[in-house]
Amino acid sequence: MTMIDLAEGRYGHNLEIVLDMAKAKNLLVTVPLTVEHEKAIHDADNYYASKIFEYPAILEASRAYPNMPSIEPLFEAATILVDSLRQVCGKA
Repeated sequence: MTMIDLAEGRYGHNLEIVLDMAKAKNLLVTVPLTVEHEKAIHDADNYYASKIFEYPAILEASRAYPNMPSIEPLFEAATILVDSLRQVCGKA
């Protein structure tokens, strides 16, 4: 899949669809995410798709970001993703 395919259309800014696609393609064998990591990614989807991580939303901020996912599992998932794919991409 190309970067353009991932960035646009149904995949663009939709973490849930990208995670589901990765699972369907058995990529979690290479990137071993836990259930907690997957939950944090699903919880982050709305914030990521709405670009709230980049541009704080006043309404969300005034409510103290009530649906904000736990940030620690997201950092852990990102670290696992980078570390796991570094080896695979280095061999390619």
